[in-house]
Amino acid sequence: MLVSKLIYIYNLCKQGDPFQINCTYTGTENSLQWYRQTRDQPPQALLLLFGTGYKSENSFTMFLDTKSKFTFLYKNTSQTEDSASGTYLCALSDTAVQPNALSVQYVDEIQ
Repeated sequence: MLVSKLIYIYNLCKQGDPFQINCTYTGTENSLQWYRQTRDQPPQALLLLFGTGYKSENSFTMFLDTKSKFTFLYKNTSQTEDSASGTYLCALSDTAVQPNALSVQYVDEIQ
């Protein structure tokens, strides 16, 4: 996966709370895929979108704007039984993995 301009941010969310992850990229690709990686596991594909638009599956929605080279992944609260904890990657192609990514960890209570 080639991931571009995704900075490391550690985000704590209360279990069931929604969150949004933004990513910008460079290049001429017209498709982008979001992955989630959990501890000691390879990245798992969440959503793939070709061209500008929205796509939803399970409790995730992604948006891609190929003109502004921007994407986001949104996790809603409709399926809290599936933990969303993990490292999220926005990928342009299956070539190399960027070490910097965004991690989201759910906690029982935020002080």
